Amino acid sequence: MSFDLDTAERQHLLPFQGTPYVTDHAAWVRAQTAAFDTWKNAYWFTHQKLGSRARAIYGDVYDLPNGIGTFDVVILGAILEHLGDPVRAIGSIARVASKRIVINTDIISGDEPIGRFNGDPAYPERSYIFWTYTLETYRRILAICGFEIENVHDDTYKAFSPLATDKGWVQTPRTTIVARRVG
Repeated sequence: MSFDLDTAERQHLLPFQGTPYVTDHAAWVRAQTAAFDTWKNAYWFTHQKLGSRARAIYGDVYDLPNGIGTFDVVILGAILEHLGDPVRAIGSIARVASKRIVINTDIISGDEPIGRFNGDPAYPERSYIFWTYTLETYRRILAICGFEIENVHDDTYKAFSPLATDKGWVQTPRTTIVARRVG
């Protein structure tokens, strides 16, 4: 099963002055929802062509629907840094994860439980990146939700970036955190 937002109304950006997100939010939501719908159409086209049996659910990551059930493993692939409230999202996700949560994200080095706000007035094109945490911050958030970290793996991945000079693709360091439910 996969999960994604149902409408752009659920997406939050940093409120950069003068951007359509701020100046005409309703028009921005309509345009962005239309863009999301084209991505969903591509998913469903591929789903049909490959004969996939996977399910997709759409809604609010901060309040996952009760009826979706529970899952042995829930994977959060490069999503948390794009959320205004990643702690609330992890709490919502923990309700449906019966055994493990796998998080792939950026990490700040250091042993303190801190977060870094990534908004910068000089970079309005980065309006979709909010927070980066230390591993200790994730350890504490996950423990609050009934999980403990069992494995951490650092690697470099090829990722798309609208800021890249090489056709949008850059090598990006990422950390994968595997946490298991305790108790």
